[in-house]
Amino acid sequence: MYTDSTASTLTNFPPDDGTARIVVGVSGSATSQQALRWALRVAGERGCMVHAVNVWSPGTMADFVWHDARRLRWEARSLLRHAIASARTATGSRAVVVAVNRSGPVAPALVDAARDAELLVLGGRQRRRQDGGNRIGAACHTLSGTPIVVVPEEGALLSRHAAVPR
Repeated sequence: MYTDSTASTLTNFPPDDGTARIVVGVSGSATSQQALRWALRVAGERGCMVHAVNVWSPGTMADFVWHDARRLRWEARSLLRHAIASARTATGSRAVVVAVNRSGPVAPALVDAARDAELLVLGGRQRRRQDGGNRIGAACHTLSGTPIVVVPEEGALLSRHAAVPR
């Protein structure tokens, strides 16, 4: 599903005219933060904009019962603002970033947000399911025609479709 491309370069990437966009999933995890930093660096180099997407939904019945949707949306917006500010500070990137909050199942929402994007960037986890897969990454791979880049914890870069530099 993924191939190692740490030493490769981007191929067939669009011109630096500012219209291309990179979509990155932001969950608040360390790996999603690393993916956001990576996307900001690439966007800065290529003249693209970044759509930072946080997908929220009540995780448990208790969330559904005890938290109203307005509070969950507010928490998602707050998480995204903090993640973007932190990634900008870490990278110094001046790329245009659009914060996008969606509700619903994560993989379909990310795939929908990445429709017509140049790349969908996801943070990968070192600990994976027993079958060796990353649940969200695997679902996006199945549903999306957009090239997917997975930036794992350890800093290696794995990619499907596109060969992308660090």
